[in-house]
Amino acid sequence: MQSSLKKSLYLGLAAVSFAAVAGATTANASAAATVTSNPALTAAASDRNVAFTGTNAIYTKPGTVKGAKVVASTTTLNKIKDSTKGQDNVRVYGQAVTNRGSVYYKVVTFDKAYRGWVYGGTVQQQFNGGIKSYTTTTDTTASLTTSDTDGYYNIAKPGTANDGTATTYTAPAWTQYKLGRTTTDGTKIGKDLLKVSKQATRTREGDTWVYVTDATNSQYSGWILKSALTKTSEVPASEGVTVNYVEQSTAKTVGSYVVPFKADNAALANQTMNLTADTPAALQAVKGAVPAGYSLVNGNNNGSDSFGDSAKAAVATKGSSVTYYVKANANANVNFVGATKDATTGLTSSLNFNNVTDPTSAMAKFTAASNALNGQGGLSVSSDTIKAALVAQGLGTIKVGNTTYTLDTVSPATYGGQSTIIYK
Repeated sequence: MQSSLKKSLYLGLAAVSFAAVAGATTANASAAATVTSNPALTAAASDRNVAFTGTNAIYTKPGTVKGAKVVASTTTLNKIKDSTKGQDNVRVYGQAVTNRGSVYYKVVTFDKAYRGWVYGGTVQQQFNGGIKSYTTTTDTTASLTTSDTDGYYNIAKPGTANDGTATTYTAPAWTQYKLGRTTTDGTKIGKDLLKVSKQATRTREGDTWVYVTDATNSQYSGWILKSALTKTSEVPASEGVTVNYVEQSTAKTVGSYVVPFKADNAALANQTMNLTADTPAALQAVKGAVPAGYSLVNGNNNGSDSFGDSAKAAVATKGSSVTYYVKANANANVNFVGATKDATTGLTSSLNFNNVTDPTSAMAKFTAASNALNGQGGLSVSSDTIKAALVAQGLGTIKVGNTTYTLDTVSPATYGGQSTIIYK
């Protein structure tokens, strides 16, 4: 009896022990995974650009680790993967390996809207599973033409817009993580001379960007939309001959212009360019670039005698500079050409100031306004300045016969030139 009881106890304990072991085994099999290592990423940052495949979600932790929560579902990622915006490009910046051999990658979208862990397969440093390697741009430099790379460009609409048109970028916008504009205000480089040397197409947007070297301020060299550039005839000083315009009476430099260098004889080892001859376009360009408000001091020999050293100007070399003497123009008034506009038809008719009946002595008042607008001949005068001079003489409203007109538009002018003033 006692022997049977002992056997029963032994069998019962064995059964309990077996059940406990079996239970423990089952619990271990269903337990959450753990991260066993975080190997450093060896690929260059630019080689860790990826795109979502849409097969795996993003989690706050590697997805099989206890406490992992969904940051972005597969539905969301399937929309992002087909996006046409570079903001949805993705950068890998961390790696984790679990005790089950799974590899997870820490990722972030370029606009930082989504950040977390996504399953990446079972091989470290390879992007599989929920992500795949992605090239954000395609090099299309080979398709640049000679017309693209010859000469220089300006930014057509420099400014603060962050849309690829207003300034230059370290890389085409949204193609590399955290690489942005070379300057947030493109107005300060709006007149810089830019030379195209490379070209690329953004994968998601499909637009074309070019790399430009800023010959004026090299620190702003970078990428910009090709469509945002406008060609200019100007060249940097190193590629031409700098003409310094000097007021002869004061020895003051009042402006400068770089004439693009074109050798008279390209076959010579020491190439020179003649700026003084009558026929070459260079001399015409020199005279045409005389600063506003000034004129050449000596018109002899078609104006070439205004050079400070005509002999030097006749054999100018690339990168050199010459002096061209000028004189300030005499002061002159802004003159007026008047017109009235029919309020119904919009048609304009010429206005004879002598026919203005109100204010009284209108002709004298127009003359006074003209006299008030007196300055160095050739310098610009704004519309606002001209309008203010007319209003100051009581000419903001006039009457011709029985019809009353109000000053409507005023064109800008130069001192010594004409401004068209329209009443309606």
